[in-house]
Amino acid sequence: MYDKDTKLIRFGARDYDPQTGRWTAKDPIRFDGDGPNLYGYTQNDPINFRDSSGLRSLTDREQAFVISYFGDQVDPADLDVSGWLFGGAINGPGDNIKLPLWVFKNGRVNLDDSKAAALFAHEVFHSVQKNWGKPVYFQGFFLAMCQVLIPGYDVYDFDGSISDSDKMLSEFLNNSTTEQQAAIVQQMVLEEEKGTSSGKYRGIRELLNPCVYGCN
Repeated sequence: MYDKDTKLIRFGARDYDPQTGRWTAKDPIRFDGDGPNLYGYTQNDPINFRDSSGLRSLTDREQAFVISYFGDQVDPADLDVSGWLFGGAINGPGDNIKLPLWVFKNGRVNLDDSKAAALFAHEVFHSVQKNWGKPVYFQGFFLAMCQVLIPGYDVYDFDGSISDSDKMLSEFLNNSTTEQQAAIVQQMVLEEEKGTSSGKYRGIRELLNPCVYGCN
């Protein structure tokens, strides 16, 4: 957003000065961004990457992870990810994903930890839902408030007990809330990363990424 008074362009968390070709402030996520260059942007590759929040774009490994589960349902270049201190995980405006700090290792999503990978996938899937036209923000806010106001309230209503692939796909497609769908995706990723899915989620994987089992 261009400010005619300051003649600066606002990029989420930072202002850019087009006259000098520089940011007016250091990267707010410090060395978790473009390494030692605190004035960098998308690893100096703005053709292939975007950073709508002004925070951190995905690493190559994080992008590969997203593609492996979601194919072309979401563009990894549209996603930002950062850690925060307030506990839960959210997918905010501009596809800015905020995750609790335990999910990270050395400033990157710890994809070697199946629980961290699954929670990351849960929030990425909310971006897929946005592309599907689902009301992610309203339902997410409503269910989060239910958790706060009603102790023990179950947002997800899913225990992973269904083992038949067709029934699991039906459960996924017929779930009424974005959080319930995302919970199934989270469980799918958790079990697949642990190697215990046994094909239970095959239909969902083929829906999200048709080429995951091979394309002709």
